[in-house]
Amino acid sequence: MPRISADAMAIVPVHKTEFPPPAHLGDEEAAVFRDVVGTADRGHFRPEDRELLGLYCAHVVVARRLMARRRRTLDQQRDLRAETAIIVNLSTKLRLGPKSRAPDHRRAASAGLQGNVRPPWVDPPAAPSEGPIETRWTTTPTKPAA
Repeated sequence: MPRISADAMAIVPVHKTEFPPPAHLGDEEAAVFRDVVGTADRGHFRPEDRELLGLYCAHVVVARRLMARRRRTLDQQRDLRAETAIIVNLSTKLRLGPKSRAPDHRRAASAGLQGNVRPPWVDPPAAPSEGPIETRWTTTPTKPAA
């Protein structure tokens, strides 16, 4: 029997996630929920995010239905704009955007768990002193030759 690599074992199938959708979601909303959870980093979502993510999924499904209409009335266009605004707001709260996927914007970094951060009560290391630093405020102005 061949050995399974660590990379292959790190992949979690979508149907076996540890973060199942809430029971009150419909089939479409649950599919969106599983898709979002399955594509996010492992450990990105916490149990307290479940209901907020459920709301996000419900609004995504409503927006998709509005987008599917070829001709929209003014009321439907207004509803679509409102749904889009809600989706953008919820995705920001859930950190689903591309900026949130950058390594320096992870949840651990925002919680203060980053390893290379100096505590505020510790003085910064002293810079090597090679004499005073000359700036335009500390240097004596030279008089122009007449």
